[in-house]
Amino acid sequence: MQPRKNFMLRGTYRKLVAEHATVENELKVVIPREIKDAYSGGGEWHDNPAYDSALEKQKNTASRLAGLAQLLMFPVFIEDLGINGDEVRVGTRVTLSYPDGKIVSYDILGPADVRYDNTAMSCFSPLAQQLMGHKADDEVDCKLPRGKEKILIIKVEKINFADS
Repeated sequence: MQPRKNFMLRGTYRKLVAEHATVENELKVVIPREIKDAYSGGGEWHDNPAYDSALEKQKNTASRLAGLAQLLMFPVFIEDLGINGDEVRVGTRVTLSYPDGKIVSYDILGPADVRYDNTAMSCFSPLAQQLMGHKADDEVDCKLPRGKEKILIIKVEKINFADS
């Protein structure tokens, strides 16, 4: 099986690298100190809530570090993709009109970008997958959690990466 490409902006990659370093330091330096302090703080190891809490924190932090490492594997920088902006793809901004009249714009980016940008939509999200390849003025039958809806694509444009 071929590894899944991790589409992301360069700025997101830098943030992930910094976050990974911080979490790694916490796992290798801070938490072991907490475990040692909790263990030596008295009481039996099996009846020590501080010790149990520190071990749980270690487990959760290790899981978080693994998740960050996964996001950093196989990066594909969106800025390097040949994006023309005439159809919905990674690296485009899409403006949608819902049947209730609500108009919303999303930047179609990678899953890691969504961690840092609440106006972004992951290119792997169900809605983005249904919109991929469509152009402005296309009406797309989309399956949404609330049911099927026809969504009109008002505008598709390449994101200006100079702002990233």
